[in-house]
Parts: sequence; C-alpha cells; structure tokens
Amino acid sequence: MVTPLPTNEFARAVTIQPDGQIVVAGVRDTAFGRAFMVAHYNANGSLDTSFGIAGETLVHVRNDQMAVALEPDGRIVVAGPGIVGGGTNFALVRFLAAGPQIGSFTASANPATAGSPLTLIASNIIDLNPGATIAQVAFYVDSNGDGKLEPGTDTLLGYGTQTSPGVWTFTFTVNLAPSTYTLFAQAEDSYGVFGDPFALTPTAQ
Repeated sequence: MVTPLPTNEFARAVTIQPDGQIVVAGVRDTAFGRAFMVAHYNANGSLDTSFGIAGETLVHVRNDQMAVALEPDGRIVVAGPGIVGGGTNFALVRFLAAGPQIGSFTASANPATAGSPLTLIASNIIDLNPGATIAQVAFYVDSNGDGKLEPGTDTLLGYGTQTSPGVWTFTFTVNLAPSTYTLFAQAEDSYGVFGDPFALTPTAQ
C-alpha cells in the first residue's frame, strides 16, 4: 500500500497498535513551517480516513527527528527535539484517542412549518477520551448548500441543552423559506476536542 506524499514530507517512526492498526509519525513542511505529522492506517495497510483529517493530523512544531509510542488507552505520544519560539526545545505531543461522537440526530416536527417551533435532538453522544465530558453541542444550518460544516461561514442556530445523559436538544422558531435544508450537530468535549458533525435534512414548508 502506498500513500502519496506532498513535497517535503518524511516518515520518521512507526508503531503497531494491539488491534493491528499502524501509526506513522513524521514531519511535513507547511505554509506555517515544519509540523509534526501523524498518519493512521488500518490493519490491511489502507489509510484510516476517520483519523484526523483524511487519515492525518498535524501539530506545528518544527522538528526533524522523533519517536512515537502508544498509551494503554490508545492515545498516541510523539516526542523529539523541536524549535519552538525561535529556540531549540524538547517537544512532547499527545493525541487524544477520539473526539465526541453523536449517535443520532433527529428533528421534531419534520416537515416543519414556518413560524412554528422545531426541536433538534442529538442523542447517543459518547466520548472515548478518558476523563472527558461533553461540554456543548452546537447546531448549524448549511448556509451555502455544499453539504459540509464550515463553522466560520455556516449559520450557528444555537447551542443545545442536555436533557438526559447523552441527549442534547435545541428548539428554535422556523424562519426558513420552504425547502429542504441540511442541518448539522457537532459536539465538543471538556478537552476542547470537536467531534465529527452529524447531518440532518429536514424540510421547511
């Protein structure tokens, strides 16, 4: 299995998880300077696209050599010399095992009538990071219709209220023109880690 690499990207260390999945640590030159890079592969050698962004994650620490290790709970630790703040220092980075995940996302009522309340329900929310709790759940409407959550440009409807363990709800008055819309729910935990957005396509009439 071969992963195409951008210019000036180098693997420096590798380790195997107990389940056979593969962790590769290396460096990449970015527009902001040198960065730690960690890539995650499935046991069959294919890139695990659920990890980070399309299988990779970056931390902007200028570094050329490193080592990688695994904690018993699945967190990844990368260490090595790094240039931080203009001086040479020792850099230690720990990647959390996972972000919070939403199991289901529903709307009541659907279809919704203009001027009436619509309740959004994000439920079965879990967080695999040890000691973490769900801090908030944000609800957005896809403003440009591209099917992707872009918090900087998509409209934030508001933040939910936890109504029971793992369940957060948010109610707002529908002021959307008749159409089908894409809404998103995204959870954030007490470590400040965001989970993957969960999409829903209710209809306004």
